Amino acid sequence: MGSVSLRVLIFAVLAVATVSCKADSPLSPLQRADRVEAASVVDFSGVVGTIAGSAPTVRVTDKDGDPVGSVPVVFSVTAGGGSVNPSVVTTDADGRAAATWTLGTSASTHTLKASVGTLDPVVFTARVAAGPPVGLELDGGNNQIVAIGSVAAIPLRARVIDSYHNPVAGISVSFSIVSGGGAIVPTVVSDSSGIATAVWTVGPLEGVQSVQARAAGVSVTFTADTFSCATQTAPCVGIGQLIFVRSTDSQIYRVNADGSGLTQLTTGGGHGPPAWSPDGNRIAFTAGDVYIMNADGSNLKRRTPGPFYSVAWSPDGRTLALDGPSGGDSLNISTVSVDGDDVPMVLKTNAAAPSWSPDGKRIAYGRGTAYYDPTQIYFMNADGSDPHRATPDSAGFNWGPAWSPDGNKISFTRCTLTCGVYTVDLTSSSVTAVSTASGSQDARWSPDGRWLAVTIYGGNPPSVNYVPASGGNPRTVVTNAYGASWRPRPH
Repeated sequence: MGSVSLRVLIFAVLAVATVSCKADSPLSPLQRADRVEAASVVDFSGVVGTIAGSAPTVRVTDKDGDPVGSVPVVFSVTAGGGSVNPSVVTTDADGRAAATWTLGTSASTHTLKASVGTLDPVVFTARVAAGPPVGLELDGGNNQIVAIGSVAAIPLRARVIDSYHNPVAGISVSFSIVSGGGAIVPTVVSDSSGIATAVWTVGPLEGVQSVQARAAGVSVTFTADTFSCATQTAPCVGIGQLIFVRSTDSQIYRVNADGSGLTQLTTGGGHGPPAWSPDGNRIAFTAGDVYIMNADGSNLKRRTPGPFYSVAWSPDGRTLALDGPSGGDSLNISTVSVDGDDVPMVLKTNAAAPSWSPDGKRIAYGRGTAYYDPTQIYFMNADGSDPHRATPDSAGFNWGPAWSPDGNKISFTRCTLTCGVYTVDLTSSSVTAVSTASGSQDARWSPDGRWLAVTIYGGNPPSVNYVPASGGNPRTVVTNAYGASWRPRPH
């Protein structure tokens, strides 16, 4: 026999002997396992909720690099959700183990770990994309107040989503004007966040205007309340102007509802929250005493000496309701004519913050012994008789009522751990949260009843905001401001 053939025979015998020796080893397969390594790709890509394109596979070997069978391999999802089946797989004769990986429902990076005892595990990674688009949702720009013919301050944002609510990029979203005229880019492609953004120039008509966005067979609608102001001093149509107190100088200012046209109306001294006359031509306010001036700040007159804290006009414009101290911490509501020379007459004791009903027959107020310590909201006849409680529960401290233009609801401030703005339905007695942003208070209705002007403190300088009367996120009109009041519709 040649030397080469002899060497081959010897190696074969040794190999058989080695395998026989390992098979007869007193060590278990798990004890013999020295290394676990990937036997398939480790970087995957896929779509949410689907099975990974190939099975994650590992191979277990001993210290000589030979495969080890009958070793339990534990597969576990470590990020992204989803599942793996089976979760424990025993290696075959070639030391291999594989499992089926079902990807989770979030469009993100998912990871799967394959472990054998205390050995370093193998980690598989999948870049998981969103599924096909199935929906569209509002993401920003809805419910704005905009001057006619101008660009809405907040761009319209529609978000394209898959069946698991992940954003979907690269989808064409169509925008179209539904009512009011104006202009908007007709088609926008969604970005990496699934957002399609469009700039809206509203039309020339006062009222509610709308735009529709459509994608994946689904549509959403954006609305805006539009207003017009011929000049800075002329009454605005609809919901166009507010007055408020500037926190930095305690003066009264006027501003358009979109934040433009800021105009100072008073000088000197400190001023309480102002109130428009029903015809929008005059403004009443307290500065200790009670004053009345024209809407442009001219013709300022002191109506009656104080001290008084707040003022409200009767719907016919002939009477003012006031609140002020009556000794100690007690407060009273009084009434006085607008243009006469009479003195205030007490209407209700232990009451504050009066607000007339639209028909002039009733007055809402906060009932309590101190201005910022009333407990509940009440209403009474305009002559002070027949008081009724409006708030049905006993939660928190409640004050600052304001009657809705249709007379069906009263807004008010409620403070528990923090303050928020609520409404109470006078028919059903149901209470609805309108703005729970920390420090929300002092709400006043827009003339059409669709909005509330709200002061938000919240640990920062106060700001005047508007919020849908049905509830929603506040939009800032002006900062360093409080005590806003909407200008009524001109008669």
